[in-house]
Amino acid sequence: MSDTRLVTVVHRATLLLHIALTVGVFALIVGRGTRAHWVLAVVAVLPLLWTLPGLLRGRAYTAGWASMLVSFYCAMLLAEAYMLPRMKGALIVLSVVAAFDFVALMLFAKAKKTADKLAAQP
Repeated sequence: MSDTRLVTVVHRATLLLHIALTVGVFALIVGRGTRAHWVLAVVAVLPLLWTLPGLLRGRAYTAGWASMLVSFYCAMLLAEAYMLPRMKGALIVLSVVAAFDFVALMLFAKAKKTADKLAAQP
């Protein structure tokens, strides 16, 4: 598999996981049903949405700092799973998605930087 093909595959996986995490967190909070939960859901996903333009453009720098952001979401979801046993399954699934998103973001950042460095060599 060529370097550009690998970067493309990892980039697509990163986008898929990041969007899945964003939609999952939004749906989980909105699922509670009150108007306040809608506002909370929007506020909760704003940082994830903020990273999306850079990820869509394929910027390694954005992927690097977005991975740090996603690590907080993973920790938050695990803490919520501990505090809310009746929602534990959904929260654990979302925390696994967040963990995979973290790994995909890191892999993409490294693969993109390496591919760019190799392309710059004569």
